[in-house]
Amino acid sequence: DNDVFFNGAGEADLPRPDQAWSVEHTDNVKAAGNRKTFQLIAAVLRMFPQLRCEVYGQTGPAVTAPVSLADYLDLHPTRDVAKCMDALARLRAEACMKALVEAGVPASQLFITYKGLAGELKVDFIPRSA
Repeated sequence: DNDVFFNGAGEADLPRPDQAWSVEHTDNVKAAGNRKTFQLIAAVLRMFPQLRCEVYGQTGPAVTAPVSLADYLDLHPTRDVAKCMDALARLRAEACMKALVEAGVPASQLFITYKGLAGELKVDFIPRSA
């Protein structure tokens, strides 16, 4: 499985709000899987430097944002739920892009897009022609 796993923003035992977009999951097995995924994606992108990669962050449906996330972003959990989820999707995509850069992919080969409340909690890596 080559998915990237994140801790949920609403998990009661999160050590801090920014853990919700850290690629270093609190579960060591998932964190190791994330590192492997980034290494595999980075290897392909380094082999094909003419290829660009869209790093697309997405969050699932929510009526309210986790209070810890809203507080961290200085937003209201219900009134600003779309802004909170957009921010979470963006922050997760940025974290994945940073991990790929740390794995040797030139930042110029990557770009992020995101959409909160889009249906699924995920980050996709979409190859694009230069």
